[in-house]
Amino acid sequence: MKHAIYIFYWIIGLLTISCSTNESGRVDFDESSFAEKHLLKDGRFLFEDTLDLELLDPRWIRYHPDSFLVLQELRAPELIKIIDLKTLTTQSLVKSGRGPKEVISGWGIFIVGKDIWLYDAQKPKLLRLAKSDNRTFKVAEQVKINALHLTPPGFLNADTNYIGLLYNSKHRLSMYNPRGDLIKQTGTPPHFQHDNKSKPELSTIFRSTISASPDGQRIVLGCENTDIIEIYDFDKGFQKRFHGPFGHKFHVETTKSGNLTGQKVRPSLRAYRNAIGTEKGFYIGYNGLYKENKKQITENSRLIPKHIFYFSWEGNPLKHYELDSSFRSFDFSTNKEKLFCITLTPAPKIMVYDFPN
Repeated sequence: MKHAIYIFYWIIGLLTISCSTNESGRVDFDESSFAEKHLLKDGRFLFEDTLDLELLDPRWIRYHPDSFLVLQELRAPELIKIIDLKTLTTQSLVKSGRGPKEVISGWGIFIVGKDIWLYDAQKPKLLRLAKSDNRTFKVAEQVKINALHLTPPGFLNADTNYIGLLYNSKHRLSMYNPRGDLIKQTGTPPHFQHDNKSKPELSTIFRSTISASPDGQRIVLGCENTDIIEIYDFDKGFQKRFHGPFGHKFHVETTKSGNLTGQKVRPSLRAYRNAIGTEKGFYIGYNGLYKENKKQITENSRLIPKHIFYFSWEGNPLKHYELDSSFRSFDFSTNKEKLFCITLTPAPKIMVYDFPN
């Protein structure tokens, strides 16, 4: 009888860990690990009195070196809005559609040199927007990405090689040349134990924000639903994976709604969102909101980041910035003197901070 009880609890123990990640349950750093902490409280709304600017669900903001702010919106008639900081004028372009100068599902913008690139997650393809002499932009090129099973967002490096996150693959990243042809695949997802009945959807669990160094050589991934950060080298592949600042042990729940089956990570966590690579390290937005119960929550200021962490490319925590306003996306001016953010008030606005670089 005792032997049977022992076997019973041994089986229960195995089932308990069957959907747990091997990467969880440890902390490689926490918020006290950063050598510097800065509180940014001088944020001010941009163009509040100088420009009649209506934003329709903006998700990305990028600074162009010729003094433009570039935004990508999801619900606007034209998905790209370009704000000229010198003339205080705006230009909107790229309609939603299936045409050669349109995108079905715009999901991410990149600045490479003086060009703006927009990624279409549905096709997939890239549109290049080139600047003319009169400080306006037009669609100049379309590049088809010859790939399946990519999970947006990806990243376009300085050589216009597209780096994409793979969907439920044994590899983590897929890399394409400027013609959109596959160069190689590299990396593996974080190890995740599971039972045979409910194989985890890796693209959901380890969905990540992605960026790279200016030369495109070093790549960072920050998981949105688990607090794991990964560093890759374009040529050498995987370099480092570290975990923090929570270090929770996560598990996967299989959910059902009618005939549809899905999966959720428990505890529910909003971790990393938006990364910006620099020569010596990377900035990454961090939320840190988590909950143990199943209470439904909707996106508001609590669900988007207020924190920016700065790490070296070796993964060392260096600086922690805490803002007085939550943000959806952020970017810096060329010399890092200004920090631009998309914030919700609840209406979306652009906020700018003097940045203590």
